[in-house]
Amino acid sequence: MLIYTQEITTRLHYTFEFVFGSVLQVPYQIETNLNSFLDSNSEAKWSYGRKMEDFPNIEATSLLYEKDIRPQELYKVKFDNCIGLFRTAEENSTDVFATIFYLISRYEEYLPAVMDKHGRYAGYQSIAVEYDFIEKLMVNRLIFWLRSWLIQRFPELNIQVPKSSVLFSFDIDHPFYSKDISLDRWLVRALREKSLMNERDKFDSFEFILDTLGKIPSIFFVLCPKDPSEYDHYNKRESENFKSLILEIKFRSKIGIHPSYLSESNDLIVDEINWLSQIHGRPIKSSRFHYLKNNMETSYQQLSKAGIANDFSMAYGDISGWRSSTSFPYNYFDLKKNKETSIKVYSPCIMDSTFEYNYQNDYESRVEHLYKEVLLFGGIFLPIFHNDILAKGEWKERFTALVNMIQNR
Repeated sequence: MLIYTQEITTRLHYTFEFVFGSVLQVPYQIETNLNSFLDSNSEAKWSYGRKMEDFPNIEATSLLYEKDIRPQELYKVKFDNCIGLFRTAEENSTDVFATIFYLISRYEEYLPAVMDKHGRYAGYQSIAVEYDFIEKLMVNRLIFWLRSWLIQRFPELNIQVPKSSVLFSFDIDHPFYSKDISLDRWLVRALREKSLMNERDKFDSFEFILDTLGKIPSIFFVLCPKDPSEYDHYNKRESENFKSLILEIKFRSKIGIHPSYLSESNDLIVDEINWLSQIHGRPIKSSRFHYLKNNMETSYQQLSKAGIANDFSMAYGDISGWRSSTSFPYNYFDLKKNKETSIKVYSPCIMDSTFEYNYQNDYESRVEHLYKEVLLFGGIFLPIFHNDILAKGEWKERFTALVNMIQNR
């Protein structure tokens, strides 16, 4: 497949490689020389930007040819079960590639924005919430539209339908209920629970989780700060119980770092990764920030310096759905440097605490809808759970029901 465009920019190459190289996995070449494009023997030739009488064309706006960061004029362009954000000159037409880049680069998070009490980008102001597609895989839908557009014009192209998969993820923020706590806290809990001496630790739901999952893949993110803040003081490095728990989990699941609440601001990420790597016995390459405190402008630079290859923080703490509108993994694009990086971003879509703490309701209908969206449009269905929340009876039932739904599809 040969694509003509006026210029190969960093943004354009990044977007095309994500769509055609990573997701659709169709061989392609970009040509900027018009004569070479016209003389080519390729049967599948089309243009991005320039209109030509003899070749199909997808209209382009300026976004992929820019290098700076500035407010963009967005429009809600509805077409074929999709929404585009960049209106072009042709009526009811949109720049599909600009829309994809805007969403997966998290362009809006580099612009002046409202931060919540934890210093996170507040999801309610995102374009996905405003245009009501936060629980729809809009990037995936646009890629499926592109696939159909290409097949209609070039039936000889062999473009596979992107597949779907499942990865369950878990945050260990509070590993124990009765172990490793102060005497006064233990006494309070002992009185409340009547007895803590002879029962299994209340938050020890790990065997239940892994037995229920069976062969479904999983990853546990471990919070392990050296000097815990008030937001992450339950996990104690010196505890043999805590170390033993990590070793038990590693034989049945992948393990990643859960950088602590102040890890970025206090430059603690490397220390926390090194400690967990030593306990685990091998380098830790995956992360998810505690409280989902990832800043698009700064966090990934620190993760890169610390040797992290995969990050799972691309979600909102109080809204279900896809923060970057896709379930396909993609490389983080540093907009400030206008440069693609090697850190792979994975996007969770639903979290138990969002419902447990009443930020949202209707968990059952939402999780079923989100899972079906992934089945239809590919990518990874990636929920977030917490061992302490899954210790509760109603959440055990919800978790088991979700696993059964996936296993029986």
